[in-house]
Amino acid sequence: MLKGSELMAESDSLALPCGQGEAHAPAIDQSIFLCESQNARAHISHAAAASDHLEIALILSGRGIHRFFDHEIPCKAGDIYIIPPNVPHGFFSLESSAPLSVRFLHLQLSDWFQKAIATPGSPQYCYGVFYDDPVIAYAMLNTETRGLVESLLDNIALELSGRRAEWQDAVRAYLTLLLITIGRYVSNTIQNIPKIQIM
Repeated sequence: MLKGSELMAESDSLALPCGQGEAHAPAIDQSIFLCESQNARAHISHAAAASDHLEIALILSGRGIHRFFDHEIPCKAGDIYIIPPNVPHGFFSLESSAPLSVRFLHLQLSDWFQKAIATPGSPQYCYGVFYDDPVIAYAMLNTETRGLVESLLDNIALELSGRRAEWQDAVRAYLTLLLITIGRYVSNTIQNIPKIQIM
């Protein structure tokens, strides 16, 4: 059986032109990875190497650990992580649990949103998900919010694969709803990671 990031159950990626028409790296990528054990190689975010990518990671099943810098956070089904650019991290299953399944959404915010929403440090960055400027943000979603988040991710994937009329506007609308939904949840129930000095 493949382990860590070697097993990708689902992937949708899309390359879009920038404002001036030049091609660049995929603007959106959705993937599901299985991490087999704490000793297996973890999935390391594509965003860690790309300064203009944001990552949203939703734990679908299993229990494990999310590692970033020198921190470890237990994770389980229903947890969501929002990781800004340049934060290397990985997800690991626990030896005693079922494999950890994680759904990732990577995107370049500047491809989809105006400057304030896409600028780290702005009060409007990601619609307030990082309201206290943490290194990462995470929350334990309730059943209703998790269902809404998964539905929005599914709709984004559907628009990317179908590319029907006005599909880019539809993707932008679903992304807006996704970030606002997470941001509202963050403002009410989030557990934020304290600031860490990034070298």
